[in-house]
Amino acid sequence: MRNTLLLLVIALTACKGKPVSHGAGSGSSAAVGSASMGALVPQKSKDVAPDIVLPHSDGSAPIKTTAPLTADKLKTLSDMQFAGFLRSPRAVGDTSLEIEHKTDSRPRVMALVSISTCGSACTPMDLDAWKPKTDELKKATLGALADVPDTVFELGATEVNGAKAIYTTELGQNFTKDEDGNTTGTFLYGYNLYFNDGVNQIKVAAEFKDDPMATKEAMAKLIPRGDLEKVAKSFVDIYTHRWQ
Repeated sequence: MRNTLLLLVIALTACKGKPVSHGAGSGSSAAVGSASMGALVPQKSKDVAPDIVLPHSDGSAPIKTTAPLTADKLKTLSDMQFAGFLRSPRAVGDTSLEIEHKTDSRPRVMALVSISTCGSACTPMDLDAWKPKTDELKKATLGALADVPDTVFELGATEVNGAKAIYTTELGQNFTKDEDGNTTGTFLYGYNLYFNDGVNQIKVAAEFKDDPMATKEAMAKLIPRGDLEKVAKSFVDIYTHRWQ
């Protein structure tokens, strides 16, 4: 498969453009899968994707908002665009927005940014407060894959520049043949990052969005989970430094 020749190499400007090491990301204790999450060796091939420089702030903690985001601010946030990513707004309203950023090189990785006001209350950035939401989160993210026995789901706590955040990871795949011999099914490999400051909230879903592969382990090997984590954290970082 062509995309097995491609490598998403993520670099941070804060690291002076040098590619970060591949493997499990920082800030969480467990990895999805097992040995399949190991580092990829850069390949000397014309098909290797170019480095992608992730957006980032000055490295400080997310800025705390003091009031619900206005429609004008949400519109400004929805117009943000970043080199290496194709921007596609999905919904921009008076109290929320949803916008997709997808890499313009392969393998495709999507960062789906959702921002909204908390309404009556935000769930505190504490893992114990989120554990009762586990079934709700599984249903919202896994869909039909929730009933597939080897689907991997993890809920945990992490940090974004020192600020507490919550993440989930998902890895699953299920394909079958219909009566005409056609292959049907679905797959999911993602890292969802949740953060709120008690007034406004953001979720970034960093997901593999390229052609399906032979196994879910192959997806995890092509793009290490740590890279998905870095994508999610970079977008939470930049948006929470511009939402005040």
